[in-house]
Amino acid sequence: MVEKPDDPPSEMANTGCYRVESRFFDLLEKVEESERGELEITDALQAYIQQNDVDIVEAERWLPCSYPWQLVEANETLLEELEHRVEAEVHDSATIEEPVVLEEGAEVGSNALVKGPAVVRSGAEIGHGSRVRPGTVLMEGSKIGLASEAKNTVLRRGAKLPHLSYAGDSYIGRDANFGAGAVAANLRHDEDSVGIKVKGEILDSGRRKLGAVVGSNARIGVNASIQPGRKVGRNAAIRPGEVVENNRGSEEANKVGIDFDRVLFDTDGFADALKDEFSFEEKTDAHYPGGLYDIRSHARSSGVDPERVIEFAENSIREFTFDGLHHFEDLDAFVVTRGLRWWQELKVRNSGVLEYVDGFIVVDHHSIAQRDKQVSGIDLLVDDTKEELEAVGCETFHYNHTEHTPRDIVERASELK
Repeated sequence: MVEKPDDPPSEMANTGCYRVESRFFDLLEKVEESERGELEITDALQAYIQQNDVDIVEAERWLPCSYPWQLVEANETLLEELEHRVEAEVHDSATIEEPVVLEEGAEVGSNALVKGPAVVRSGAEIGHGSRVRPGTVLMEGSKIGLASEAKNTVLRRGAKLPHLSYAGDSYIGRDANFGAGAVAANLRHDEDSVGIKVKGEILDSGRRKLGAVVGSNARIGVNASIQPGRKVGRNAAIRPGEVVENNRGSEEANKVGIDFDRVLFDTDGFADALKDEFSFEEKTDAHYPGGLYDIRSHARSSGVDPERVIEFAENSIREFTFDGLHHFEDLDAFVVTRGLRWWQELKVRNSGVLEYVDGFIVVDHHSIAQRDKQVSGIDLLVDDTKEELEAVGCETFHYNHTEHTPRDIVERASELK
């Protein structure tokens, strides 16, 4: 496997879809910077291939997304074979033109128009008098509000065009928000193909209509206008009435450290599952090395084969990860977890959390002082235990599952700006 070769050794291309064992991530951590100044995942894959028997699956279809406009084109292609299905709550005065998918839990308001092909996921909302035109996808929790319009546009989770707004041929990231009257234009006055600047060079998209690519958590002010083919970075803020004529870069996100146990992971539920599966005795941390929980020691003290327990953990840990992790994808966030390193790494890697955060650190020592030292340099520390937060030298958020959701962590981080 060769990354971007000058002379390709075959006509086969790597689609970037892999199914690997957890040990692959150990190889990934050892990757060094390439001559191009990047960390190449293919270096880890090459090492993995040398150590393991692997199979290659030839894809029937590949939709490359190397350039911003290809996000819109890929969405158009995926909607070509849409099968009509309506399970949502649809007002009697709304108009639905096939084919559309309106999932259960979505809402279509009075006098709204949904014209297929279009997809509206569960929890999405289409307001009074709004128009959802062909090629549009509304992901979970997204909203097109009063008299707003989206044409051939993807709204990711939580993205909103709430009042009198328009987005055409655009791709709008998670939790981005358009103020009232904001517009993402998609057509040049001369009707020539739309150009878009990538790495300092203006490229011809080949598209007569192309709107904006808007990063997650961006805020587009009231009556702002984004010119065709412009990029707005994540966390960026566009002033009310501003005309965005050039790409707008991402703003620095707050660094957030999130405690793994009981904030992201149902530790107590997992412990109960272990007891049910293996008749584990009640654990006492003092019985284990350094006062830290060791699943192998726990297994031995309960007369259970440790390898059976580890296999169970590897296969079931993901089931005990709390919902809502997708909200963290656009934070500069990492997991903080304390305990024996091998066990903490196994838990985090098998939990699925790393799909949504930038990485993790393991704090070996039990003391709060050592924990504070390990997470220095962050802007916000999230934990479920007040005592863990009292000694740290940064902003904190005391998280309680009965009162908070992961979205509250994102909102707390945004307040620090």
